[in-house]
Amino acid sequence: MFFELLSKTQIVSGSLDRMIKIWDLNNGECLKTFNTKKGVICMVKINNCQIAYSGITIIIMDLISGDYIKSLNGQTKVVSSLIKLSKNKIVSGSNDYLIKIWDLTTANCILTLNEHKNFVSSLVILNNSHFISGSFDTTIKV
Repeated sequence: MFFELLSKTQIVSGSLDRMIKIWDLNNGECLKTFNTKKGVICMVKINNCQIAYSGITIIIMDLISGDYIKSLNGQTKVVSSLIKLSKNKIVSGSNDYLIKIWDLTTANCILTLNEHKNFVSSLVILNNSHFISGSFDTTIKV
């Protein structure tokens, strides 16, 4: 199971049952449940537009309405890390050793980086055009 802080009083979680849930931190109550029907939820990240990204295929959902918006296809194994690079770009790292930069308006991969020799385990944003990646190959790249 993976989770992210949605607000000061709510978290969003994703799990093996393909469900995304929004929880109230004050009373532990589940406020909303969304069945993605698109694959195992491996991770969930939130941006300021309240969109969730998850799974082997990156699924974009509106967490307020629960509407499926689109999928980003291209990683061949589980997406292990994901960050927002700019308003319309995200970066995904995967167990396929690849890092992909995605344009959210077109749902296209605009760049694939093949810099690691093992699972990409983490991504950290530096600014609008730079990020750091870490891998099980024991390297960190900028």
